[in-house]
Amino acid sequence: MTPRIAPMPLGRTAVISPQRAFALTGLAAVVLGVALNTVASVGPGHVGVRTRFGAVDAIPVRPGSFLHLPFVEGLTTFDTRVQRLDYKGSAASKDLQDVVGVMSLNFRLDPAEVPAIYQSIGPEYEQRVIEPAVQEAFKATMAQFTSSELITQRESVKRVARDLLAERLGRFRIIVEELNVLDFRFSEQFNKAIEGANAAKQAVLEEEQKLRSAQVQAQQRIAVAKAEAEATLTRAQADAEANAKIAASLTPAVLEYLALQRWDGKLPQVTSGATPFIDVTGVRR
Repeated sequence: MTPRIAPMPLGRTAVISPQRAFALTGLAAVVLGVALNTVASVGPGHVGVRTRFGAVDAIPVRPGSFLHLPFVEGLTTFDTRVQRLDYKGSAASKDLQDVVGVMSLNFRLDPAEVPAIYQSIGPEYEQRVIEPAVQEAFKATMAQFTSSELITQRESVKRVARDLLAERLGRFRIIVEELNVLDFRFSEQFNKAIEGANAAKQAVLEEEQKLRSAQVQAQQRIAVAKAEAEATLTRAQADAEANAKIAASLTPAVLEYLALQRWDGKLPQVTSGATPFIDVTGVRR
């Protein structure tokens, strides 16, 4: 005999117990969470590395949204924009002076190489690779230059440090964009020695300037004396030439003419019978 099910009276609604309602709410939340976790996204300037059961996918996830399987896939994002790392360290220069320097490194990750970076280094690539490489490059660069060269050849220092970093970080697929040397500082003792050397150099320059000034003045005096001597000699030569010309022009006829020009027409009074001589200078003999 088939059992009969009594029909539910009209006008009555099913009553759900609080326990059942709580269970249904939790189930709905789980279903909603799973649905939401099936969609993931990677922001601009980043790439994602997807893992499935611990295996790294060699193809990077480009920026955008995509389907993601929760509890099955893992996703780690990496910044591929140019990043900056400032380093301050101490080292010894080529002439064994203590140097404290500050360098600023600009670097970036190659998006295509991010899965390999994740697999070989991990997300902590900056602490594991970049910082030790910068420290090593700084010490190696300082050892190639003297303290004075570090100050006067900063562009060469920068180029050497940048090449060292590019070679070291290139092994880990990290690209060096630029390296700037921000500052160099030396010990207080070295700074005092530099100040003393500069003061001595300035004193030498001042003495050299005084010596050059004295030499110039001496040369000027020599030039003036030489000019005066030459002028005196020129005048003497001119006078001698003039006298020679005058002497050559004083013929007996000219002398007689000059005597006549000076004679006042009076004959001198003499007691002897000799004829008086009339000098052109007006003195009778």
